[in-house]
Amino acid sequence: MTESEKLVQTIIDNIALRMHHKHLSISDLSEQTKISRNAITNVLRNPHVKMIQIRTLIKISDVLGCEPFELFQPIYFRQKKENSHENKH
Repeated sequence: MTESEKLVQTIIDNIALRMHHKHLSISDLSEQTKISRNAITNVLRNPHVKMIQIRTLIKISDVLGCEPFELFQPIYFRQKKENSHENKH
């Protein structure tokens, strides 16, 4: 995967995760951003998209309650470590 593809995938993952946490569908996001449903679908479901306009990311980030730069930052999930002593009683 190229660096460009990794960045696009990071943006897609961030938008999708934030939509999930806010219980927003693509239609909801389209309505609130005034961006066509097709454009949002193209961004979210096409990892080979070559360009995402900054205006589009700004509108999306406004609705998702984040700053545009946050969509470029990889998301790292921490696995919950279980302490074997806590589970024994």
